[in-house]
Amino acid sequence: MSKKTKKCVACTATKAVSKFNSNPRAKDGYLNTCTACWIAKVQAGKAKAKVMRDAGQMPPRKNKSKGKNGVDAANKALAKANVIKDEYLVTLGDGTKVVFRNRDKAMKQVIGWTLEGHQVDIYKKLSYRLDLHLEE
Repeated sequence: MSKKTKKCVACTATKAVSKFNSNPRAKDGYLNTCTACWIAKVQAGKAKAKVMRDAGQMPPRKNKSKGKNGVDAANKALAKANVIKDEYLVTLGDGTKVVFRNRDKAMKQVIGWTLEGHQVDIYKKLSYRLDLHLEE
């Protein structure tokens, strides 16, 4: 049984394909650089960027997920404020509607009515209050 091999374009060594990262866009399904060379290339690029950034030749790296106006910050604020409320609307075939704020209670009621032979539908309703203040 022969193992598949591939030549790395960086170090020019012929290695088993298990030493290459996968790449769905490549013809053979693997990168043309072995994992060791790829890691070295990425680390060298990061080091070069840091030197250039420290020398003032490159703008500072932007981190979109941080800051008080970011999406993550807004989601954390909503979670802290506990303003998101799940409600479950259970309807019977005859039009009777009951709203539950607890999922388990809603499911117990659905099971009970279903066992009694009623046509039951359940809907999840998400309601929230959003106060968004952006500062520039």
